[in-house]
Amino acid sequence: MEQLTANVFVETGFRGCNPSFVTTREGVVMIDSPYRPSDAIKWRQEIARRGQVVYQINTEPHVDHWIGNHFFAGSVVAHEGVRQALSSVPAAEIVQRVRDIDPEGLPLMKDYQVKLPTITFAERLHLYLGDHEFVLLNLPGHTASETAVFVPQEKVVFTGDNVFCRVQAFFQE
Repeated sequence: MEQLTANVFVETGFRGCNPSFVTTREGVVMIDSPYRPSDAIKWRQEIARRGQVVYQINTEPHVDHWIGNHFFAGSVVAHEGVRQALSSVPAAEIVQRVRDIDPEGLPLMKDYQVKLPTITFAERLHLYLGDHEFVLLNLPGHTASETAVFVPQEKVVFTGDNVFCRVQAFFQE
C-alpha cells in the first residue's frame, strides 16, 4: 500500500483494480474494492486502523472493482449503469469465479451476496464526508459507466480503468 497524501492510500499489489481509500474526520471513503476475498479481508483490517468505511465508490461494473463490496460496511455509490449491471449478476457466478482466482478465499464466500449501489447518479454527483468533497464524474471510456473521482482537498483524481500504466487500455465496450 502506498500513502499518496496524509489522507489518501492506494493499493497497487492486489490482482485486479487498485483499490484506494481516503480518510476524513468523519470516516473513510473507499474507491473500488479488492477483487480477491482474501485481499478484501487484509484491506478491511488495514482500513479499520484508520476509521470506519462510510461510503464505497465503484468506478465501473467489471467484477474486479466490486466483488469485495460484500466485505465492507458503508453505502455503495456508483453510476446508475453499474447498479444495472450488478443487479443481474448471480452470487453463485461470483463464488465460482472465486474458486478460480482465490481458492484460499473460498471459505469467506459462505454467505456471499452481491452488494448493489444504493446511491447512483447519471452524470455527476457531489458527495461530502467530513471536510472532504468527492466529485464523481461519468467519463465513458473503458466502460460506458466509467467514473472518475476527484477529491479537491487532496488534489487527487481516481480514474478507474480509463488510465492504465504499462498495460494497453481496454476499450472494447
